[in-house]
Amino acid sequence: MNKKKVVCILAVITAIAMILGVQKIYTGYDKKNNYYYSENYSNLDKNAYVGGDAYNFIINGNYFTGYMVQGMGYLLIATIAGVSALMLNIDLAWEENKKEQLPEL
Repeated sequence: MNKKKVVCILAVITAIAMILGVQKIYTGYDKKNNYYYSENYSNLDKNAYVGGDAYNFIINGNYFTGYMVQGMGYLLIATIAGVSALMLNIDLAWEENKKEQLPEL
């Protein structure tokens, strides 16, 4: 596989991992910040799972932690793939530039 294909694949992986990372982080903050428990009307509940507020806060805190870890993992993957693509692209440009400067025999 040539370097141009690898750079394109790494760029796609970077974009997908970045989108997934941001989505997971947003979902984590949504679990943490958007909590509502109605004692009378259960259809108004938002991120409420059991009858007590303390239990729901504990559950939402665990969801928040899980989504944050997933989101940061995806962003770490995006960073590694992006830097790798950048380094390969620089190396590819350097090789092409080096070929142009050499005199023909």
